[in-house]
Amino acid sequence: MHWRKMIGRTAAVALFACALIPRLRAQQTIPNSGQQITPTAPHRSIIRAAEPRPHRPAAVSRGASRKQSCQSRWQTLLVLTSGYNMLHDSSGHAIPADSSQFVFVYDISQHKPLQKQAIQVPNTYSGIVFDPSGEAFYVSGGVDDNVHSYALGTTGQWTEQGSPVALGHNGQGAGISVKPQAAGIAITSDGNKLVVANYYNDSISVLTKSQNGWSVSGELDLRPGKEDPHQSGVPGGEYPLWVVMTDNDTAYISSIRDREIVVVNFAADPKVVKRIRVPGQPNRMVLNASQSTVYVAQDNTDSVGVIDTNSNSLVDNIPVTSPAGLLPQAKLKLKGNDTNSVTLSRDEKFPLRTNGWMNDIAVVQLSSVAKQSRVIGLIPTGWYPNSISFSDDGKFAYVVNGKSPTGPNPGQCLGVTSGKGFEVPRRKPIQSATD
Repeated sequence: MHWRKMIGRTAAVALFACALIPRLRAQQTIPNSGQQITPTAPHRSIIRAAEPRPHRPAAVSRGASRKQSCQSRWQTLLVLTSGYNMLHDSSGHAIPADSSQFVFVYDISQHKPLQKQAIQVPNTYSGIVFDPSGEAFYVSGGVDDNVHSYALGTTGQWTEQGSPVALGHNGQGAGISVKPQAAGIAITSDGNKLVVANYYNDSISVLTKSQNGWSVSGELDLRPGKEDPHQSGVPGGEYPLWVVMTDNDTAYISSIRDREIVVVNFAADPKVVKRIRVPGQPNRMVLNASQSTVYVAQDNTDSVGVIDTNSNSLVDNIPVTSPAGLLPQAKLKLKGNDTNSVTLSRDEKFPLRTNGWMNDIAVVQLSSVAKQSRVIGLIPTGWYPNSISFSDDGKFAYVVNGKSPTGPNPGQCLGVTSGKGFEVPRRKPIQSATD
């Protein structure tokens, strides 16, 4: 396998890194699969562990199962951690003040990421978006059911602006003992409206900006029976995860449970205008610059759906397992890549998909002919990639890796037990000789 041209840099380690994509070299067999990649991480990779310093210089933000998101704009990259991030003291007791999520802020003006801040967020679930001005960003608050707003100060530091905006579900999700979960978040191009996917309330919240700041201006339950009692019990709109929006007041929301994209117009009161069925569970999405196409990552079908926004219809479904003829298993149509996110190269010629369980990025070559778009290469990454973003010049890509070793954990993870206790040697940061 090789990537035919150097198109940029990609990433790999604990949570985040970046790396050059050169021609790949000698093959290496992946255990238990019979598959071969070249090599297990790209040559000349630059690897950065996300460290919540200076708060706790010895700590590394890590987790066994989490979602991350990254957003880049101009010379800044934001990496949001979401999931289980408990930190314990030497006696085994949790440290609540340190067991939060984080937004890691990186300076990428010189392409190699330089961590500038680690901002603590009590709870999150994937949602982060830059304001169009580039001088603010917003984070959905997960089970706290709110939205945080951050602004860039004159000192170059990002600080939270006021109290988080409560979404108003009063601790109740759609079900018995189910809490709310604010997930994906998107913003209009004029920066005046935010749309938040309420994962466990099967709804979206619309926030409007005024001179007094942000406030909730509307909510829409995405289930068919809520808009038409005659459709009570009809599946649809459940577990909304991700949101993308066009300039004509249209939002596309991925409904994981019901395998559909819900199209909502929110020019006045939010209203469902179309439901687009897709083959797999839709995760994260990306909208192209002309706003004519939405690309949808589908984890359980190892594919990416292509939606035409003019007709609001699914026009293609691209398999992302591997280039034709590369892997013996491809002809057997084996699944399990966990295609969980999608983005576009800056020139929009190459959609890139992160395959979480295969630890790679699938590079797709688009075709104007229906059903002819295809994977032309796989780029090895770190453990479980689940988000990717490009530098403004398009030469570098930054990939968040959602898994990493959990560190010392007696009797469960690393090392051996003995009469003298349990010891694990301190792991050195992984980095290339060219870093």
